[in-house]
Amino acid sequence: MSVSVYSIIMAILWFTLAVLIGNYTLHRASKHGLFFVASILLLSALRIFLPLDLNHSIVIRSVRLYPFLQNLMRYVLIGHVTIGNCLIVCWIIGACTCFTLLLRKLLLQRKFRKAVQCQQIDSDLLGLLYEISREMGYCGPVELAISTKATTAYQAGFIFPYIVLPHNIDAFSVTDIRNMFRHELCHFLGGDLWLQIGLQIMSCTLWWNPAVILFRRNVEQMLELRCDRRACASLTSEAQVSYLDTLLRLLSDNRPKVFKVSLDYSGGADEAEILQRFQMILQGETKTLSKIRTAAGCLMCIALFVVSYCMILQPWTAPADEQTEIYHEVVMVPEESYILRELDGTLLFYCNNINYGEIPETLLEYEPFSKLHIYERTCLS
Repeated sequence: MSVSVYSIIMAILWFTLAVLIGNYTLHRASKHGLFFVASILLLSALRIFLPLDLNHSIVIRSVRLYPFLQNLMRYVLIGHVTIGNCLIVCWIIGACTCFTLLLRKLLLQRKFRKAVQCQQIDSDLLGLLYEISREMGYCGPVELAISTKATTAYQAGFIFPYIVLPHNIDAFSVTDIRNMFRHELCHFLGGDLWLQIGLQIMSCTLWWNPAVILFRRNVEQMLELRCDRRACASLTSEAQVSYLDTLLRLLSDNRPKVFKVSLDYSGGADEAEILQRFQMILQGETKTLSKIRTAAGCLMCIALFVVSYCMILQPWTAPADEQTEIYHEVVMVPEESYILRELDGTLLFYCNNINYGEIPETLLEYEPFSKLHIYERTCLS
């Protein structure tokens, strides 16, 4: 079991396929169920973060694509700089830029929180928040703030709930405020803000992969659907309609954000995603799909996850007969024979401490090369 360039590429390919499947099932969550959708998204994340190359994996030989890409990555632009080196540098620069922007956003959020902490909060609102907290089963500390720069209610606390109410809170009824508190407390109890930060870090690391953007969007929508379901689980039908009315009023405030620092979940929702949230609340628990079928679907996803590790795509070129004959004619001293892998990935064959030049990686599958030790060059000399 190891990690190689080829296993990382396979992880990216399988992750992209799983994200597309997850996106398909998410838009049909009313039929498949949230648990099934969450399982696909979870396995997608595990697959890209565990790019393992198993010893007994079936090797699928790529005769044209991989060798072409290898030659392209090793193409020297100037000096020892190859196209592959340039791409790695671009990846690092892009990731550092994204992480810098994320850090700036978190610092702005901290600054924003300190600014709103100085405001006086109505004691009735605090009492209402404590009441809803107890109803939701949370008895720890809570904080509340009202900001003229927030257009919607959102939860910004990692350790304990820190709820920021919108600028026009006076226009909402007590029932609306109760629904806001209920919704944001569900986000806190579900650890959604931690998941959101994880998605942000993932997006910064793999900024170049469009599948990561789609994955992040799917997870955010799934978190909203889960939060809505949890918030409405103990409500009557009339109370659920009231919850929907509050949600609609919050999402219909089209005033642009003056100070966008929140890591909220509904800021970029389109009409289809909002409509799905309404449908899932009105539908209630999934009844069209039995628990047995849901379990069967999850088992199929797990099976596909395991199968994805049983095969790996690697480059292959047929070795030249003349070349292999020369190598077999040489009397090899094992202690003085080895293979040196250069920084650009090329393999140099040393027989009896004599450099016989570059060999293709496919020869490593054949004797005597399969029995030789491979040394890695760590620096330019």
